[in-house]
Amino acid sequence: MHSWFVLAAVAVCVLFALALLHVAFWGRVYRILPAQDELRFAETKDGWRIAIARRAPRGQARLPPVLLCHGLSANRGNLDFGVERYSISRALSEAGFDCFALDLRGHGGSRRARKGAPRRWTFDTYLKEDIPTALDAPRFQTILVEAPFAMGPGGGAKGIGELPMDGGAPAIAAAIEHAIGVAMGSLPLTPERILAAMQASERTAA
Repeated sequence: MHSWFVLAAVAVCVLFALALLHVAFWGRVYRILPAQDELRFAETKDGWRIAIARRAPRGQARLPPVLLCHGLSANRGNLDFGVERYSISRALSEAGFDCFALDLRGHGGSRRARKGAPRRWTFDTYLKEDIPTALDAPRFQTILVEAPFAMGPGGGAKGIGELPMDGGAPAIAAAIEHAIGVAMGSLPLTPERILAAMQASERTAA
């Protein structure tokens, strides 16, 4: 009986040591961050902020874009591994595919985006919320172009505050044209000018 107890104790110690080595090894490996080209986020309808890591295609681009989704007890690191030679995402990008690796809610870089976002979910939630959100996330690339303006203050500054105001008047003019069938070619769009344009249009038609 004593020998069996010793053997059991030794076996438990060995298993415990192996478990520690396993955690230490994979913990070190997973600390190596993948070299994605871009990390973007998309918010689901129920308030989760989903992380999506992109690897742009190398060489000749191929279709379709690829969305990689990990399993239940993992994160995108399983698919876009920190050790480059083991990364499925990198292999697909080198084959010419625009590749996106997703972190489902509760995994990796995904976080609750607002108060009231659910803390409990099921596999169906991934299918109804997270994956459709990742598929709808816009694919874009930001390119900063410097074009200094010599006449601007501070060595080339440009004003951008007025730009949002530029679209208002044309949008209203387009709505008026859609409603009355007459194009308004000048501002301001006063009731008198609109009435005059309608009367002129009727005279021309007559």
